[in-house]
Amino acid sequence: MSDLSASDDSQADKQAESIQSAISYDQLLHLLKEDDNVKHLLQQLMKNWFSHLIDAPAQAVNPEINDISAPATPVVVDTLRDELADQWALWQLVSADAELAGLWLGDQNANQGQQLVCLIAHAAQWDQVLALWDRLAERCKQRNTAATTDEQQILAAALAIHNRLWQGRQAALITANIGEAYDYKQHQRGGRPVGEQIQAVWLAGLLNVGGELLKPVLVET
Repeated sequence: MSDLSASDDSQADKQAESIQSAISYDQLLHLLKEDDNVKHLLQQLMKNWFSHLIDAPAQAVNPEINDISAPATPVVVDTLRDELADQWALWQLVSADAELAGLWLGDQNANQGQQLVCLIAHAAQWDQVLALWDRLAERCKQRNTAATTDEQQILAAALAIHNRLWQGRQAALITANIGEAYDYKQHQRGGRPVGEQIQAVWLAGLLNVGGELLKPVLVET
C-alpha cells in the first residue's frame, strides 16, 4: 500500500477544527466498504485472528489439576484478546470515558467486537486523531490541569492504530521540557498567559507523517 500524500494530511487538518460526532452505523458500513486504508488495516488484524482460530485447539487441559481421576477442567484459548491486547486496552479506556465512548464506540448496545471495529475505524483516520486531541486539550483548559494518565494513553494508542496504515513514515507525539523557554511556534498555553518558561506539560503535541507540527504542545507557563 502506498503512503498517503502530505496534501491529504493538510486537507484532513482543515476538516478537524472541532471534534466530530460519532459516525452512524450506515456511515461505518460505508467506511468499511469504501475506505481502502481502513479495509487494509482491518484485513491485517483479522488475518491472524482466523488463522489461529482454525489451527489452534479449542480447549486445553488445566495443568494444575493433580487428581487424575477427576475430569479435566477445560480452558478456552482466547487468541483474539492476546493478539489484540493493545486494541482491547484502548477499548477499555474509551468505554470507561462516557464522552469518548459515545463518540468512538458507536451503538452502546453493540457487542464488544462490533464496538472494537468501530473504534479502530475511527482511530485509523487522521482527522479523528486530530479531533481527539482537540477534545482532550479543551478538557485540560476547562479543568486548568494536565491530561490524565488515561487520556494520554488514549491519545497514544489511537495514534498507534493510525500509524499501522503507514510504511516508513509515522505520525508522532512531541513534548517539551520543564523550564524550557515558551515558543509560540511549538507550544500553546493552557492556562493564563503569564510567564515565559514552561512550568508543566498538559498534553503532548502532534506531528504528522511529514514531520509537520499540527498540534502544539499544550503547556502551563
